[in-house]
Amino acid sequence: MNATGEEFKWEYIQTAIQSNFELIERIAIVALVECYYHLKKSDSVNIHVALLLIGKYFISGFGLKFLEKQYSEDSWYQLGVRAVYVAIFSLITKFIFRSVFDGKDSEDAFLEAEANKAYELRKKRD
Repeated sequence: MNATGEEFKWEYIQTAIQSNFELIERIAIVALVECYYHLKKSDSVNIHVALLLIGKYFISGFGLKFLEKQYSEDSWYQLGVRAVYVAIFSLITKFIFRSVFDGKDSEDAFLEAEANKAYELRKKRD
């Protein structure tokens, strides 16, 4: 954005970095929604994923924006705070995603869960 002129401003670099952080955060949100959907389909307890999503929206919607402005007006400092927040949120999401899917893609995991349910029902009938 606005990089077509002959002058250089650091705010353009900061905007680009901020956009990358937002992209990583949205990918993590999609992963959490996929985990929630998978756990819901397999009738597992999924309250921890829902609480994490609600907490994320509370922190980023109100808390993080307020805290960034409260401590410093320096845009590099605010970018650093955002980087730490996104890194922590992404690592937590990665841990949850791996624990839910155990290295399998969502369709394979769903089919395996359905096969296990059918096997248990057949086992109970016999």
